[in-house]
Amino acid sequence: MSAENPTHNAAADPWTGLVQRLRQHDQAAAREAVERLHPHIARIVATHRPRQEESADLIQESFLRVFSKIGQYRGLQPFPHWVARVTVNVCLTRMRHHLRRPVQLWSELGEAEQRAFEQTRQESPADADLSGARELVLRLLDSLKPKDRLLLTWLELERKSMAEVAALTGWNATLVRVRAFRARRHLRKAFEALESPTSRPETT
Repeated sequence: MSAENPTHNAAADPWTGLVQRLRQHDQAAAREAVERLHPHIARIVATHRPRQEESADLIQESFLRVFSKIGQYRGLQPFPHWVARVTVNVCLTRMRHHLRRPVQLWSELGEAEQRAFEQTRQESPADADLSGARELVLRLLDSLKPKDRLLLTWLELERKSMAEVAALTGWNATLVRVRAFRARRHLRKAFEALESPTSRPETT
């Protein structure tokens, strides 16, 4: 089900005039859209791009996608919300291309990630390695399906609300909760795989 806003008044939307000009392939309108939307798109790309990708490439691709699909915008939600959804889909497509297999062996982790993992097993870690912890979390997130990774990034790292996630994805609140539950379960399985004795080297 869609998260479109049936109460959105397209006639009163300050973006309506610009959208109409974009549909007419107005070059001045395209330049204005880039100027006004660039910070909005850049923020989304910065937090959701695969680490192997350059932000500038994804920003450019997002604008190209917005301009090529402008005819599909129906005015049922504010234009920046629709642009955000287009940008998220661009990031998801790139994530699928770079999808990593789950981390299964202890030796695949860097030293900082190994230290961070060991600290999670302590009740009160004295000297938490925050950079290592972040790398460990990102490594585990990278092994999830792109939609699961984005969902947990929004809910757990960026602390977005269910309503905000629904607006970005077009899912209803129930679907967001169900997918979040499944994504957390998959992340937990990836973490537990590292706790398995078979993933660790034998010590003598």
